[in-house]
Amino acid sequence: MHLGLMTPEWFEDEPGGGIGTYCRVTAAAVAALGHRVTVFAATARDGRAADAGVRPVVCDPADAFGCAQAFRDAWLDLPAADRPDVIEAADYCGVAALVAESPGAPPVTTRLHLPLELLIRRNGGGRIYRDDQRRMDLERRQVRHSAQLTSPSRWLAREAVALWDLPEPPVVIPNPVAADWLVPAPAARRDGPPRLLYFGRMEHRKGVLTLAEAVARHFAAPAELTFAGGDTRWQGRSVTDLVRDRLQDRPAGVDCRFLPAQPPAAMRAEIDRCDLVVLPSRYENFPYTCLEAMARGKPVLATAGSGFDDIVRPGRTGWLVPPDDPDALADALAACLADPERLALAGREARRDVARLVAGQVVPTLVARYRMVVKEPVG
Repeated sequence: MHLGLMTPEWFEDEPGGGIGTYCRVTAAAVAALGHRVTVFAATARDGRAADAGVRPVVCDPADAFGCAQAFRDAWLDLPAADRPDVIEAADYCGVAALVAESPGAPPVTTRLHLPLELLIRRNGGGRIYRDDQRRMDLERRQVRHSAQLTSPSRWLAREAVALWDLPEPPVVIPNPVAADWLVPAPAARRDGPPRLLYFGRMEHRKGVLTLAEAVARHFAAPAELTFAGGDTRWQGRSVTDLVRDRLQDRPAGVDCRFLPAQPPAAMRAEIDRCDLVVLPSRYENFPYTCLEAMARGKPVLATAGSGFDDIVRPGRTGWLVPPDDPDALADALAACLADPERLALAGREARRDVARLVAGQVVPTLVARYRMVVKEPVG
C-alpha cells in the first residue's frame, strides 16, 4: 500500500506540536511494515530540501485556503503512477479538503487532532485566526468527503459526532508511541525539593494559569516548578507574563523556571530531571506530552473529562483532577509530593502501561483500516 500523509506540521525546526509528532511516528512505523509512505508537509520555508519520502508544501500559514490549494497542487504534481493509494490528512484547517473533492482523488481519511470549530467553542467563541470561518468550512468539507474518520480518544470521537452531526462515530485508534521513547524510570531522588514540570505551549487552554494560581495561593510545600514551552497570547497579553504575574505571591520555598520551547533532546533531559509532570489542560485530545512523560517513567498529574481519561490510570500511573480547579490541583500536588516512593512507583507503572501504545502494536490497526477503503486491491 502507498500511504500519503498530509500534515500542517512536520518539521521540528518550525512551530508545531502533536500533529507533527504523530505523523513522524506513524510514517516511520508504516514504512517499517513494508509500505510506501509519501508525506506532504506544510512549511513556510521556500527552497527547503526534501528528505526521502517527504514533499515540502510551501504555503503561507495565515492563508488556509491557499494552503489547501498548495496541498492539492502538490498531489496533482505527482505522476499518476506515483500517487498514493489512500491519504490520511489532519483535520486541522482542512489541508486535504480540495484533494478530497478532486475528480480521481484516492480515498481521503481524516485523522482527528482538534477541530478548530471545537477549539473556538471551548474557548468561548473568541477569534483565533484571521480566517477562522474559512478554516472551519475547509474542515467540514474535508470531513464530508472523507472515506473514513479516526480519532485517538473516545472523548474527541464523541465531540466530533455532536460537532458535525455524524451518522456514526469515528473509529478510535490511539496515538502511537515510538519504541525508543521507552526508557527505565530513574531511581527516586533523595536530595533537594521535588521538581515539577509543565511542558507544552504556554497557552490558556493548557491550564497554565490554573497551575500558577494553585501554586501561588493554595500550595505551601517547597518545590521547583519549571514551565517549558513557546508563548502565546490571551486577551491581548503574553500567557507567560500572565503566569509570572500570578506566581509573584507564591510561597518563598517555591522556585520557578521558565524555558522556551526546547529541542527534543533538551526536552527529554528536562523530563528526566523532574519528579512529576503536571498537565492541567482545560481539555485535550490524546496529548503527546502525557505519552512522552510516561514513556520516560514519569507519573502525570492531569485533568479529567477529556483525552487524558484514555491514558492515565488514576492512582496507578498518575492522577486526574477537575479542570479549572486550582484548589483541587493544589491538594493533588501536595498529596503526590508527600510520598516520593509513591511517585517513583507510579512512574515505573506509567512506563509499563504506555508500552501498550508502542507504534509496532498500534499502527498495524491503522493500516488495516486504510486498506479497507483503498479502491483497488493492494498487494
